[in-house]
This record gives sequence, structure tokens and C-alpha cells, in this order.
Amino acid sequence: IQEIDALIQKLRDKLPTYQQFEDNFRAIIASEKFTKRKNLVKYILGRMSRELGGLNVVAERMTIEHVAHQSQQKGSVLTDQQVAEIGNLVLVDDELNGKLGAKPFPDKKKLLMSSHGVWKDEYLSKQNKWRATEIRKRSDHLAKLAFDKIWKI
Repeated sequence: IQEIDALIQKLRDKLPTYQQFEDNFRAIIASEKFTKRKNLVKYILGRMSRELGGLNVVAERMTIEHVAHQSQQKGSVLTDQQVAEIGNLVLVDDELNGKLGAKPFPDKKKLLMSSHGVWKDEYLSKQNKWRATEIRKRSDHLAKLAFDKIWKI
């Protein structure tokens, strides 16, 4: 048992600080323009869906939905990077993805909240508007959940 305790302590000593974790978590992006980390995003959101939402999702069978749509609407002030940020992403099935399309946020939120196979985090559920500020705050909210509840030692 002492060896196990020593190993756990070694792993804890190597953990990044929360600020380092959050900074790196914010850099996890996925979109049609940023494809390199698509599978990582699916893994993270799939794991959160299972562990925090109690859903039986298979990430490989799901698609990434952008709450603020990838094709910028007239008047949008979001950058491609902000649209691709993990705080703007939700894991959904193909059918729901088709229904969501390029709808405005209030319509997307209504569909997302009424769907049973989608994990809805507390932050997203409480929003009435969706801009760069909300995307960043949700990224940080997801980072905190990941750090405290998903990948803890």
C-alpha cells in the first residue's frame, strides 16, 4: 500500500496548476477550419456526457455541434477561433445536428434543452445570449469540471 500511495503522490506532484490546465483547455478547438483536435474534443465531451450527465454516449457516433454556427451570420463579431473554442461545442447525434443547423442561439438552446441524449452543463442551460464572453466563460466552466471531477488524482 505504501508503494501505491507513493505513486499517487508522484502523480499529484506532476499535475499542472489549475491555471495551466485552464489555459491549455481553452486552446482545445475544433471546427471545419481547425480539425486537428476534433477527436480530442469528442473524447472530452463524450467523457463529460457519461460521467457528469449519466448518458450512454459513444463519442465516435456523435457529431460536434457549434452553438454559435461555423458559418458566420451577418453582424457576427466572433472570430474563427472563438467559434471553434470548446466552450462553443456540444456533442449531439446526427439527427439533432441536422435540426440545429444554423439556427440562432435561442432556437438552438430550446432544442438542446429538450433533447434527452445531450449533456447540458449548468452554464449553458442558464444562458439567454451567446457571444464571445459566454463562450469563454463556458470554456472555463468546462475546464473546472474536467479538472475537479473528470481527471482528478
